[in-house]
Amino acid sequence: MKNSIILFCLTALANLFFGQNFKQSASYIFGPQNKKITLMTNSNNKKLILFKTNMAINTDGTPLSYHPYDLPANTKALNFMENGVAIYRLSDSRCISIPRKPLSDYPSKYRNNAKFDPSKISDKEKKEYISLSRKVFEEWRDAGYPESGVTGYKIIWKNVIVSKDGKPCVFKDNKQFEGFFGSMTHEQNGLKNDTSECQYANQLDPFKIPSIVLNSGIKYEASMGDLIVAYNPNTKKLVYGIIGDSGPGSNLGEGSIVLNAKLKNVELPKNRDGVKALAISDNIYIAIIPKSKEYKLVRPYTEESIVQRAEEWFATQGYNDNDAIIGLLTDNFK
Repeated sequence: MKNSIILFCLTALANLFFGQNFKQSASYIFGPQNKKITLMTNSNNKKLILFKTNMAINTDGTPLSYHPYDLPANTKALNFMENGVAIYRLSDSRCISIPRKPLSDYPSKYRNNAKFDPSKISDKEKKEYISLSRKVFEEWRDAGYPESGVTGYKIIWKNVIVSKDGKPCVFKDNKQFEGFFGSMTHEQNGLKNDTSECQYANQLDPFKIPSIVLNSGIKYEASMGDLIVAYNPNTKKLVYGIIGDSGPGSNLGEGSIVLNAKLKNVELPKNRDGVKALAISDNIYIAIIPKSKEYKLVRPYTEESIVQRAEEWFATQGYNDNDAIIGLLTDNFK
C-alpha cells in the first residue's frame, strides 16, 4: 500500500513537471482567413494543435439536415441542400452548388501560389449559380435520381446516406423524420449491426455529440475521432468534444449543434431559426489532440465518455482542472 502511494505521488509529480512544458514547435498561416495554426509539443512528445476561429454550424448526422422538397432550408430542413450534394457543370468543370471560380480563370502566378484562394466571387454570381444548382437538383429528383444524373451536369452525394443502387435513403417509417434524407457523418459510432432506418443510430447526432469539422487546411496530424477542447472567452465556457466530420472550405471553425450551444451557454434549439442562431462570430480557442482517437476509446460515443477521456488525457500531462487548460489555450495567444 505504501509503495502504491509513493508510486502515485511520483507519477503525479512527473506529470506536473513534464506536463506544463508545451512549447511551440511549428506554425503556419491558414491563408483563406489569415489565421495562425500552431503545433505545440511537450517533453513527453505529446502534441496539441491550437488556433482561434469563428464557429459555423454543422448539422450533419441528424436526419433533419436535408429535405428533397426544401432545398433552401426555408420550411423543414436545417441545412441547404447544396451542402448535401455537389453539382458540377461539365462544360467548364465548375461546381455550381458551392460556387468557386475555377483555377483556370486565373493567371499561372496565382494558380501556383499555395496561399491563393479562388473562392471569392460576387454575391450576384453566387446567387445565380446556386439557383441553377437547385433547378438541376429538382430535375434529377423528379426523374428519380438516375445514376446518369442530368444532361450537362455531374451530381455527387456528399453528406447524404446512399444505398448500393445509388439512391438516397429517405425516411419512411420514422414519423419524426418522414421525408427527410438520411444524413451521415465521417466519424461514426462503430455499430456493426445497425438496423435503424437510414443507419441513423450509427451517425454522430449533432444535438448530442460535441464535435467539430476537420478542415482540409490543417496540415498537422489531426484525424477523425481525435479529442478536442474548445473555449469561449466571452462566456468562459470550456467544452470537450471530438473531430466528427471532415470538409474543405475557407473556414477553420464548424461545430455541432450541441458544441456551439454549450460554447454560447444557451439551451439546445427547438427550431431551424434557433439552430442558425448558434453560429459564433467571435474567436473561439480550439485545441486538437492529434492521434488521440484510440485513447480509452468508448463507442457508441457519448458526451459523458468524451469528457472523461479528454479530462484524463489532460491530467496525464499535468493539467488537472479547467483553469489550467484554459491557461494553456489562452497563454499561447498573448
